This record gives sequence, C-alpha cells and structure tokens, in this order.
Amino acid sequence: VGAGAGMNFFYDNAEWQSGFALDVNVGKWVTPSVGFRAGFNGLKGGFGGNNFGYLHGDAMWNISNAIGGYKESRIWDFVPYAHAGLLVDKPIAGKELAAGAGLLNVVRLSKRVDLTLDVRGTVYKRQGPAGFISTALGLSFNLGRTDWTRASEYHNPADLDKISAAEAAASPVAAARFSR
Repeated sequence: VGAGAGMNFFYDNAEWQSGFALDVNVGKWVTPSVGFRAGFNGLKGGFGGNNFGYLHGDAMWNISNAIGGYKESRIWDFVPYAHAGLLVDKPIAGKELAAGAGLLNVVRLSKRVDLTLDVRGTVYKRQGPAGFISTALGLSFNLGRTDWTRASEYHNPADLDKISAAEAAASPVAAARFSR
C-alpha cells in the first residue's frame, strides 16, 4: 500500500499545464521480479485547471531482483512498469482510455516502509495526441511477508530423510565414476 504527492504536467494542443498530483496504490508482488498494482492518480492539473482522475492498473518488473537476484538487504530497487486505465477529466473531456509507462524507484527505509519516487508518462487521445507526466514522492508500506523463499529451496520436512537417503546412495556411484 502506498501514497505519494507531487506534480502533474499536461500537454495538449501544444500547450503545457501543471497542477498538484496525488498518487495512491495497492499492489502485490507475485515473485520478487513481477508485481501488479491498482491505483489512482490525479487531483489538479487538467486543462483549465480542472480536477481529474486516472484509475489505472500497472504491470511491474523489478529489474534489480530480475538481474541481481532477490536480496532482502537491498536498499534500492529499480522498477519499470506499463499501465493502462480510465482518465476522467470533467467537464472538458469526460472519460477516455489512457496508457503509458513509468519508473518506480524504491528506497528501503525499514523492513516494512519504503521511500518511493514514481515518474509516470501517460498518453491519451483528445482531438489529437495528448498526455501528461506525473511525478510523486511518497511512502509504501509492506503489510504482508517481507521475505522470499524460492520454491526450489523449500523442502517438506517429511522429505528430508528421503533426500538424505538418495544423496547417500548416489555418493558411492559418483566416487567410483570419478576414481577411474
């Protein structure tokens, strides 16, 4: 669960507008490298200073864990993501589909709390191409487990005797093979 605040920068009809951003997300890491979240981004900054809201879903890829492996002690994670959702900007545009990409930087403060910097680019179609860039600095809170055990590293305690017996049976065969 996370929340942040920052700025939205809109581009439409060769004109830039800016306003305050609020970003609220709820997500789940399926593996240390792949996660999903749903969120709301918005508040002030639509054209004419209108309030707007962007309800979105994100598919995230933690490159730090994908390349370097999961490390509970890692301080910084680099997480690009793709997102899509519904942009609501009343009274000007109404509702539109929008999509884009973003980059989430996560700095570990403790086992349960992270500092986040989220930069998102979003495109949509009004009369022509339009979009916005949102930056938000915030905190995220880990409510569930904070560690990860690879499935291949987990052994049912009832199977440990069977594994030990199989290793003991294979040991003389391996020794005879390499002693030639």
